[in-house]
Amino acid sequence: MKYADFYTGSNKITFYNSHFGVETVTVNGKQVSKKFSFSGALHQFIIENKDFAIQSEYIFFGNREIKLVLFEGKQIIEVKKVAVHKKQLLFWIVLGFFIGYFWFRILILLIK
Repeated sequence: MKYADFYTGSNKITFYNSHFGVETVTVNGKQVSKKFSFSGALHQFIIENKDFAIQSEYIFFGNREIKLVLFEGKQIIEVKKVAVHKKQLLFWIVLGFFIGYFWFRILILLIK
């Protein structure tokens, strides 16, 4: 799912995140970074011989949002906070329920 767009010069940087925690960063439609993360990751890439990075950080409590920080070199260019998509949140709630139920059933079998 697409979460945010950043613009630097004539370049469009887009941040995506899947239901399974795979984060992808594209520049002008071309993938430049892809990482798996539950709590956030640092995506480093180069645009026109300049170092850029996007740091993602998941805020699980409160508003349940993703904080995205765009760096050029070590300087912060832009910060965005975006809400987690409801479909993604629902997926993790349902998955957590089934994992909890599975472990509960195993525990009951081990106790017997």
